[in-house]
Amino acid sequence: MIDFLLSDKTKICPIEVKAEGYSTHRSLDEFCTKFSSRVGNRYLVNTKDLRKDGNTILVPIYMAGAL
Repeated sequence: MIDFLLSDKTKICPIEVKAEGYSTHRSLDEFCTKFSSRVGNRYLVNTKDLRKDGNTILVPIYMAGAL
């Protein structure tokens, strides 16, 4: 489930938050497919380290305020 949307000029940036480890981010992928022309960066906030998984930027929870 998409938890937040940020505006980045003319694009939207969906954010999904996972409390624990994750195996998939299907709802984020489906949202980005459905609204592909409007989506900029896509973020997954979790308890892991900062990294990139394909087009998704995985952000540790302590860095969420920097988005």
